[in-house]
Amino acid sequence: FQAFTNYMNALADFIVRVEEQYPLSIENEELNSLLTTIRNQASEIETLNKEVDSMRKNIEHYTRSIFSASLSLRLRSQPRKQKLPKRRSPKLPAQKKQRQNKKTR
Repeated sequence: FQAFTNYMNALADFIVRVEEQYPLSIENEELNSLLTTIRNQASEIETLNKEVDSMRKNIEHYTRSIFSASLSLRLRSQPRKQKLPKRRSPKLPAQKKQRQNKKTR
């Protein structure tokens, strides 16, 4: 019986401590304070999300401009290929004779 009484006293003490930390009912002032805090945090989160989106766009723009700048620098630094005049194949002596014979006929 004494063990049961000790158990019930410990349980009652535990219940009292839990109710002190986490009350079953909240007063209106406390509830309003918590709701205000939640609203403020929600608006702050929304503002921060907009800022993050803006920064992401800036990073994308910056990386695109860096890429295009480095690409144009690479293209400028590469030597341009010069067009060489077309070479005619060397004429063999037999071809020269045939042409001369055609002209004289």
